[in-house]
Amino acid sequence: PECAVVTLPVVLIDPAGCVKKLQPASCGAEEIYLRMITHSPVNHGGCLMKRELVLAEGGYDPDFRIAADYGLWSRLIAKRFLFAASDHVGMAVRMHEGSISLNSRQRVREELGRIWRDNISALTDYSVSQGDIDLLWDLFQDLDHCPIDRVGKAEAVFETIIRSRKVSLGCSDYICAQYLRFMRQENALRVKFRLRKNHLFWQGVRTLARLWLRVKAVIRVKAWVID
Repeated sequence: PECAVVTLPVVLIDPAGCVKKLQPASCGAEEIYLRMITHSPVNHGGCLMKRELVLAEGGYDPDFRIAADYGLWSRLIAKRFLFAASDHVGMAVRMHEGSISLNSRQRVREELGRIWRDNISALTDYSVSQGDIDLLWDLFQDLDHCPIDRVGKAEAVFETIIRSRKVSLGCSDYICAQYLRFMRQENALRVKFRLRKNHLFWQGVRTLARLWLRVKAVIRVKAWVID
């Protein structure tokens, strides 16, 4: 009851309704606040929010056509409203080729760039440049096409941003180190796969990983329906 927003896991399904994978919620408040800098840490449809509080803060910004939810969460966290995560699956999201976020890449880039600037200014003491914003885009939105030398540079910029976080954000050094380590490990795997994507071993690993994610999601959905 003390939180403004509680995010829940969601299940991603294809146009035919088949479960593809589970999109989990962040683990805790500190992770939510760190992820907020460059990601929307709240599963929009699968969340609970305090209506009166959100309306009092102006609700969704009409200037955002795609990232209105991310802009709203960012404004709330900048004002230090509390967020939390639950492990109860909240909804299913159907992904298809007509999805807005898949067909408005330039608009997404413009809106995310604006939100990233505001978040870095509100949540850290880092002075961000347009070059930094471009590196963050490559790292978090276009990693599969980002030149290898830019990946390391972008990771270094992001680490500096995280370590420049404001004390009032309440994120410990331990949580920050864990978050950065996980990000680097995930990026390294994606880059390694990109370089060797035609290798049968890595194709097999990717297939098994996708199958495992789908099985986990199906198990969670069955438990959710039974409950």
